[in-house]
Amino acid sequence: MIHMAFRRVFRRYPREAVRELIVNAVVHRDYRKGVPVTVSVHPDRIVIASKGALPEGWTVETLLGDHDSDPRNRTMAEVFHDAGYVENWAQGIRKVVEGCRANGNPDPEFGFALGVLKATIRSATPPGGQASECPIPLTEVQRGIVDLICADPRISASEMAGRLGITERTVQNNIRKLVELGMISREGNNRTGAWKVNHNEG
Repeated sequence: MIHMAFRRVFRRYPREAVRELIVNAVVHRDYRKGVPVTVSVHPDRIVIASKGALPEGWTVETLLGDHDSDPRNRTMAEVFHDAGYVENWAQGIRKVVEGCRANGNPDPEFGFALGVLKATIRSATPPGGQASECPIPLTEVQRGIVDLICADPRISASEMAGRLGITERTVQNNIRKLVELGMISREGNNRTGAWKVNHNEG
C-alpha cells in the first residue's frame, strides 16, 4: 500500500456543527411567517437565525439540557433523517457543543427574542494567531483505513476489519478519530453514502 502524509488544516469553524445548526433552523422554522432562515458570516462569528417560537414551556436552557424531540415540521424532519442529515433525535444541540469544543471554538451561544432563535458560533483562534498547518501522525491501523478508503470509498467497516485483521469495533473507533481529525468525512447516509479522504500530500 502507498501511505500518504497528512497535514492538519486549521478550521475556524466546525463544519458538522454549522451544518447541524442550519438543518435545525430549517426543520424548526415557522413557515407561516414568510421569513427565511438566515446565515450571517462575520469576521469573528457565524450567526444562524430562524423565525419561530420555541415549543410551549421551553427556554434556551431547555435546548442545552436533556430534552425530547419536538420538531415543528415533522415531515420535513423525517425527510432530513432519511437523507442522513439527522442521525439521532434530540441530540443535535449536544453534537454542536461537542463539535465546537473538539475544534477549539467557544461553546455556541443561543438567544431567543422577537420570535427569532439565533445560534452563534464564534471563531476558533489558531495557534500563533493565524491559520496554520501541522503534521498529524497516524497509527498503522489509521493509515490502513485511509488506504482502503482511497481504493474503495464505499467500503464498509466490516470489510475493513476483515482486510486489516482487526475487530470491527476497532475500525469504528479509528474511523471516529479520523473524522474528528478532519482526515476523512462521510458524504451521504450510512446506506448509500461514501467516504471521502481529505488530505494534503506532504
